[in-house]
Amino acid sequence: MAKTSSSNTRQPIIMTITFASQGGSERSATLLIQRGDLASIRAFSYQNYNDVLAAMKAASNDLIALEIEPPDLTVKSSKKSSGNTLK
Repeated sequence: MAKTSSSNTRQPIIMTITFASQGGSERSATLLIQRGDLASIRAFSYQNYNDVLAAMKAASNDLIALEIEPPDLTVKSSKKSSGNTLK
């Protein structure tokens, strides 16, 4: 059996949907989708499971967009030496 390079393997996509326990015709839920260090979270309301599927598709598209252009999370120092010191 051939070994695969770890650089060629992609991390799995994890999607977590939390349904709020509410009655009525319009209910709410939250959806978290993530792969590795990138994630997207959204709250949505739904009346039927087609609405849930639409939220899942939108979240998947958001994650794809994040993977194509990930945010720059490097910390940039904004401290400038003013020459003043505390005594």
